[in-house]
Amino acid sequence: MDRLFYVGVSAALFAAFAFSLNFVVPFIIGDYSTFDFALVRHVVSALVGLYILFSQKGAIRHRCGTVCRPSGSPSSDMSVTS
Repeated sequence: MDRLFYVGVSAALFAAFAFSLNFVVPFIIGDYSTFDFALVRHVVSALVGLYILFSQKGAIRHRCGTVCRPSGSPSSDMSVTS
């Protein structure tokens, strides 16, 4: 199986785990409020997302010349005419 399959399955398991915490954590967080839990959960999710984004350096770089055009678009000079 290829790497994308494992990444997808891992992301699905992480999402299911993060969702299940909504039901488990209120019983065990003690003196912390649900706002504190939500803040920490969103920060952790953001850090995981940033790690995934920056682990694939080529995914965020443009691999074309000075102007990137969608495929199938005419290769005009992109000037605006009225």
